[in-house]
Amino acid sequence: MYKLSGFRIVLSIVLVTFFSSCWTTSKFMARASFDTSKVPPDFNPSKHILLFAEMPRLNNPKERNSSITNKMDKILKEKYPYKYEIVSLQDIFENKTKYGDTSVYKYAVLNSLSSITHTTTTTVTRTNNTGNNSWSVSPSARTTYIDYGFYDRTSGVRYPNSGNSAPKLDYAVTAFIELIKRAKK
Repeated sequence: MYKLSGFRIVLSIVLVTFFSSCWTTSKFMARASFDTSKVPPDFNPSKHILLFAEMPRLNNPKERNSSITNKMDKILKEKYPYKYEIVSLQDIFENKTKYGDTSVYKYAVLNSLSSITHTTTTTVTRTNNTGNNSWSVSPSARTTYIDYGFYDRTSGVRYPNSGNSAPKLDYAVTAFIELIKRAKK
């Protein structure tokens, strides 16, 4: 009988998950949808500086996740050809700050995080000279999907998310940038 340790079970699940979800940005973009109605018609990237909400901590949404926010900034620097700033939600919703001039900072991009917890139960039976011993292991993994949507700071209208939620930050950001580029051609 094949014996599995708890570590081997978890490692097997991680490897299966990794190899079954081998996407590339180009494969993701090939299946992405670009509904340009999700971009405000009067958004002018050469006139408006887009405010991106900093990324929150998953288990504490009021706290900034610095490493993910920095990663988002790096992707934006590489791929977004217009001016933007990454700010707190407080800066977005309060017009008394540096970003109060809505003729320049009219639109913000809000992120949307949703998580799915995947669980499986594996029963392991070990046979040795004292008999059979069985136990169950329930490893779980959480996948978080990221999506983005516009927010009109003057009217308080939140536009629908892009519809391109992704478990990888670079996929979601790249798809959102492409949506803007297609809407403003």
